[in-house]
Amino acid sequence: MPNTIAHFAVSGLVTRKLIPQASLPLVYLGCVVPDVPWIFQRAANSLFPSVDPYQLRVYFVNQASLVSSVLLSLVIAVLFVRWKTAFAILALGSLIHLLLDACEIKWSNGVSLFVPLSWQLLRFDLFWPESIWTTLLTISGFVYFIANFKNAATLPDFCKVPWRWTLALLLLTIWFTVPFKWMDDAFLANNHCVATLRPDRTADRPGKPVELDRIPFKSSREGGGDLVIFGGERIRAENFDPGRDAKVSIQGRFTDTDRISVVHSHIHHSWLREAATYVGLVLIVLVWLQVPVRKLLAWTQRQHRLTKPEEQL
Repeated sequence: MPNTIAHFAVSGLVTRKLIPQASLPLVYLGCVVPDVPWIFQRAANSLFPSVDPYQLRVYFVNQASLVSSVLLSLVIAVLFVRWKTAFAILALGSLIHLLLDACEIKWSNGVSLFVPLSWQLLRFDLFWPESIWTTLLTISGFVYFIANFKNAATLPDFCKVPWRWTLALLLLTIWFTVPFKWMDDAFLANNHCVATLRPDRTADRPGKPVELDRIPFKSSREGGGDLVIFGGERIRAENFDPGRDAKVSIQGRFTDTDRISVVHSHIHHSWLREAATYVGLVLIVLVWLQVPVRKLLAWTQRQHRLTKPEEQL
């Protein structure tokens, strides 16, 4: 995916063109809805290391689909008074986010736009994450955020009706459980090459094509090195040696159960993507906290003025 900031301008301009009254805090929140499953995946890999990483990958691939993102948008939307408008903003933001993600080159990766009707990943393969286009999107997103910071000072009104919050909890439970129904279909589709890479199918690997997106390459002192797939397994890379540890994407073919002959490769420079993603998440949090913080500061100042005469006495 492009980094979080790269989504701000595109999502903001398109959403406010189609929904002129769209609340900017909700627009920014819609920029991260499809990424919530991947944030959970990182947490799950750290907190539950004993869980099968291939099962986790397939689960979160399903959960990052458009239909699942729309469901999560509804979970969030029912918490607001104008829930229909909130839902439209968040769902549209999710669609824009996924379409923008599909523009990047992601071997064996892509956007699950049509699940559960189809598990074929959508990929336009227009540019790499490190391209000038990603940089321009990031700059435009940051400029858009700064230029509209004051306009983002008004938060949508939260709904105080108890049944709405109960409904949100019910929908959230559905959001967590529905992807389990699609596990077999996702494995059959071999998205992210999970069926090819699973350890229980290593005997079937030789001769099979494989694509790996943004994985670590560990260089060896003797030359060459290993590709570290998301399950933690190290596979020897043939015909590929960047001469150092790196994050890479590759296309190739298994020549043995633990060897891949690399045909095409790309070395990633991830510092901008990682930094802009974390900064973007912080900026969204700041937008949502600025009103409560201002109210807290105003209350603190009032309390200070009330106690000041007593101190003078």
